[in-house]
Amino acid sequence: MGLLAFASIKLGSVYALLIGNIASFAVSFYFVGNMHGDTLAAFFKPLSSEQTLIFLSVLMLILQAVVAGITYWIILRKRRAMNPYRMASRSVK
Repeated sequence: MGLLAFASIKLGSVYALLIGNIASFAVSFYFVGNMHGDTLAAFFKPLSSEQTLIFLSVLMLILQAVVAGITYWIILRKRRAMNPYRMASRSVK
């Protein structure tokens, strides 16, 4: 999942993060909906399987947003530190 966050930073677009999460949720929701019976009902307690999927999907989206923000901040700091004109422009003023 961190790969989606990293890809969204490299592509410069949050759409990769959103599209990946929507596709993952849709596929998971399809398979959860096709589970027949209560074979895994005890596994998902106290939530239903659909509620657990929604909860985990939102949690992963939040975590990916945090990873994307931290990655963007690190890349921005590296670019500022490697800019040779940054020091020159300060000394000219």
